Amino acid sequence: MKKIFLSIIFLINYTILYGQTECCTETTNLIKNGDFEHGSQPTNTSNNIDLASYWNPIWSYGNQADLYDENHSAVGNPPSPMDGNYASCWIDNRVGDATYREGMQVKLGYNGSPITILPNTGDYNMSFELASLYGFGNAEIGIYGVYNPQNSLAPTPTSSHAPTNLDLFGANNTVLLETIPVPTNANSNKQLISISFPTNSANFPNNGITHIFITRSSTVLQGGYYVAFDNFCIYNREDAPNQSKIKFSNTYQKIKQLPSQYGTTDVAIYCYPPEIILDGSNNQNETSYQIEIMPFDLLNWTSGSVIYDTGEIVGQVPNSVNITNSYPWTLNTIYRVKLATKPCYNEDNIFFQIVNPPEIMLPTTISTCDGNFQEICGPIAPNGSTYTYQWYGPDHDPTSVILLGEEMCFTPSQTGNYTLMVTDENGCTANHTINVLDEIPQPNLGNDITIECGQNPVGNINILNQGFDGSNYTITWYHNGQEIQVGGETLMTSIASGEVTVVIAVDGCKSVSDTITITQEYCCPEDLQLVMDCETKELRVENLPNNITINTIFWDLNNQTIPNENNTTLQVTEEGIYSFGIIFTFPDGTECHDYIHFEYTEDYCCDVTGSQAVVSMLGVTNYYNVTNTPYGPMTIPAMCGRVALDGSLSTCEDAYFISVAPFDPASWNTNPPIFEGWIQGQAPNNIDLTQPPFNLVFDNQTFYMIQFAVGPNWDDEYILFWYDCETKKEMVIAPNPNQGIFKVSMTNNEEEGILEVIDLSGNVIYKGTIFKENPTEIDISREKSGGYVVKVSIKGEVYTEKIMKN
Repeated sequence: MKKIFLSIIFLINYTILYGQTECCTETTNLIKNGDFEHGSQPTNTSNNIDLASYWNPIWSYGNQADLYDENHSAVGNPPSPMDGNYASCWIDNRVGDATYREGMQVKLGYNGSPITILPNTGDYNMSFELASLYGFGNAEIGIYGVYNPQNSLAPTPTSSHAPTNLDLFGANNTVLLETIPVPTNANSNKQLISISFPTNSANFPNNGITHIFITRSSTVLQGGYYVAFDNFCIYNREDAPNQSKIKFSNTYQKIKQLPSQYGTTDVAIYCYPPEIILDGSNNQNETSYQIEIMPFDLLNWTSGSVIYDTGEIVGQVPNSVNITNSYPWTLNTIYRVKLATKPCYNEDNIFFQIVNPPEIMLPTTISTCDGNFQEICGPIAPNGSTYTYQWYGPDHDPTSVILLGEEMCFTPSQTGNYTLMVTDENGCTANHTINVLDEIPQPNLGNDITIECGQNPVGNINILNQGFDGSNYTITWYHNGQEIQVGGETLMTSIASGEVTVVIAVDGCKSVSDTITITQEYCCPEDLQLVMDCETKELRVENLPNNITINTIFWDLNNQTIPNENNTTLQVTEEGIYSFGIIFTFPDGTECHDYIHFEYTEDYCCDVTGSQAVVSMLGVTNYYNVTNTPYGPMTIPAMCGRVALDGSLSTCEDAYFISVAPFDPASWNTNPPIFEGWIQGQAPNNIDLTQPPFNLVFDNQTFYMIQFAVGPNWDDEYILFWYDCETKKEMVIAPNPNQGIFKVSMTNNEEEGILEVIDLSGNVIYKGTIFKENPTEIDISREKSGGYVVKVSIKGEVYTEKIMKN
């Protein structure tokens, strides 16, 4: 199975060393002087990382990493526990405040000689200790591999983001190995960081890498930390004393090669329900292991959250690990299984997916009473899938079973059991048996039912799994002899009492049926309550049983009887404590008494519904048609002079808010408001925006949007209007009333328009034109007497007047 190794970060407590003593020896560690103990002694000042052998800054001068002994630090306390020299620098991911990058690089070496990690030379583990000494926010360390055989340095410090880290030593010479979040506790305690990286990735430098380059990552974040580094180690996994090997046992159906970011990846396919067993028998020399499982995106090569984790287990990986019931697996999701082993951290990864087997939606019985056997067809394979079919059934000898056909459809020739086996392209199978009968099976509704006191009516009365799921059956349900449902193996109505009967019929067969009786035990309800409808100010009683005889009903207000109120609803008129009393009887003679209360205050409905904004414009007599808005044609009030609002129907407000702004209905955008502010108190029925405290002056021929809101619980409405005090066109009709002959003219008109006369049924009885202010004479004398509407349309504007023909 093809293996793809991932770069993984493990941030663990300092006291757990992941076998670094065994793995990072003088012969395996490719970072010489990883503990900074070799070279000149630190002077405990900044920009002195090059005092440590094999270590270099990234700039020729300034903004370099620091080297300190265990007793000193540039800020705060030195890292703990103390074990000699350590390196430190600022990791600051802010762009605006972090003017320069600090960083360092170490030359890789082996047995005292420089070494280059070449492409396709295996997978490497890297570890180091990290402590936050001081800082804030979030910051991130970038670990890079660079090809830099000449130990070259950038001449001068550059900004925190130009050039990028990948371009500092040349884009073709640099590879990002990992980004690591800086611990935000800043408590000086060392933590061990372990990462792994492959050398076969597409962006690994062709010449390999000669140095490890450490600085802040290229991600822009809002924090910075002064951090300490110590005890670096890099080794090739092949040199580790233990190897990680994990595979699946042969319980999977097949191995599929699915597309991924790195070409194709082997994925084990399991049919649902699966049996997933891991095989760890090929591991070598491990002292402990950990297995994690997580969803995985092959195309983006990213993991989801861990959903199964054994934790660290001391000992060897077992030959058989059954994870079948470890998690409620999701169908068609790719899962990654990761095995990590010690003493040296090593890992292996395999992938699996669980798919549904074919689904066979066929009945379990088919009744063929007239000897006319019908064709039965298996399921059609979905797009991208292929199905094979096998039909098994009785031969001439009903006691034997043979393969009868391998087509999707099959026609039985006799009664008996027929089994269809469907197999998909993954090797997943489904089986379904159909019993072909010459009679209808007897349905069984079960035993009679008694509903105990206080229990709900009986639901889910059914004949499921009794062989009636075929389309050739007609199923009819009855309650007390009345038909209540046709079709369906489950009765969709809950029954409180009485007889329930199901009747099964098939053409050519004698119908069959079954009946059960449901008996209701009665008891007095314990959940009667009074509920206020805040819209209608009506109290109503809820949870009264339906099948009762009411003997007495009465209402009290503050312990005083309300006369003539004998309903289960009451219109509330004032504040106080409302009480409802009732005596009723069930059909079996059980008598119940109840007395319940509700305290009503004016604030109650305001607490329930909150503030409600209700506003309208006052004095609207004309409207303006707007054809081009994002919401289609609109008719907008046209105002001139006084612009007033009625907010008196708003409720539960202690203040109201008004914002007035010019508005473009075509784009539905507003300009800056010409007024915006809160007014204390309730909204009155006359809010004149042209008077104090508003004193608004509106631009002529301009659309405006008014936002009206009330508080304390914010609720708002919007009103549009067209302010136009230009000379208006007006229709003039004379005479009116008339004998059917009259003249129509338009004042202030320079356009040609369409003129129509419409009767009260909506029929156009006259159609002509009108031009400028010239009068048009109309003759409808032959029409019957009564009312008519004269309509003039001029460039989208419509004018109407009523006339009366005597």
